[in-house]
Amino acid sequence: MSHVVIVGGGFAGVWAAVAAARVSEDLRISLIAPGDDMVLRPRLYEPDPEQAALPLRAVLGPIGVRHLRAAVETIDVEARVVRAGGAAVGYDRLVLAAGSRLVRPELPGAERLFDVDTIEGARRLAAHLEDRRDVTSVVFRRWTTSPARRPGGAGEPAGAVLT
Repeated sequence: MSHVVIVGGGFAGVWAAVAAARVSEDLRISLIAPGDDMVLRPRLYEPDPEQAALPLRAVLGPIGVRHLRAAVETIDVEARVVRAGGAAVGYDRLVLAAGSRLVRPELPGAERLFDVDTIEGARRLAAHLEDRRDVTSVVFRRWTTSPARRPGGAGEPAGAVLT
């Protein structure tokens, strides 16, 4: 039985696991990701960041995909082995879907910046706004331009205006 190993627990990794499970029941599929949840990053701008987390077990369990909760340390392509969390995981096919990470600028005042790139960042922003609820209201706007003119399509959050 072939073993497909997927690195990454975001949209690309989870959908790769779903697609592999649909292709054949004769595949063994493992997904390696450090967290227990798939975080729906496009929804982290919403008032309750916890609503943007979907437990990986809810998606992967029913389709028979094994989740190894670990960060990948090394990949040996010649030996076809991924090392993660102290374990050596052999593979026949490897899918790299590790995603991206925000890089904070090294600028004066950058420590006062907020992001909604991670659930932790969204929690920090939500707590900051909650502390200022009496003087600040947040209005989220959506781009109304054509999807062809803006990556990601219309309807995604563009940012917040403090009034």
